[in-house]
Amino acid sequence: MRPVYDAVVVGAGPYGLSTAAHLRGRGLRVAVFGRTLEMWRDYMPTGMLLRSHWWATNLSDPRADHGFERFLKASKRNGAYPLPIETFIEYGLWFQRNAVPDVDETYVASIQHRDNRFFRRAGGRARGREWRGRDGDRSPLLRPSTAAVRGALG
Repeated sequence: MRPVYDAVVVGAGPYGLSTAAHLRGRGLRVAVFGRTLEMWRDYMPTGMLLRSHWWATNLSDPRADHGFERFLKASKRNGAYPLPIETFIEYGLWFQRNAVPDVDETYVASIQHRDNRFFRRAGGRARGREWRGRDGDRSPLLRPSTAAVRGALG
């Protein structure tokens, strides 16, 4: 039987990773689908400089264990301004490895609700190969417990 989660995050960009880190910090079983920082890695101009300062560019985790300052120390980088996109991407990947290590790079084509459960339908490519399952792999993904999620989000 496939795992059942309390929450699912579709998208592994800065907001998706931060959301997943906070949900996990509340003790929820969280699945994250998407290629980490895909839009930043594949669609932003090489050499682009971010207008935000490094100290205003943190992704968020509940205990603030994986902020940009900690990344700079761990990677022996300095907090240059303007911030090169390559540095931000490296930070985002570092954050993902440390705060949300189990991102599933399967692309989600759709999410359906049936019999008080949600199902995902995978599509596209995952890690460079076509991903398909029987019946479009409509496997149970989430049993919604609105009270649990509301309570966790406070």
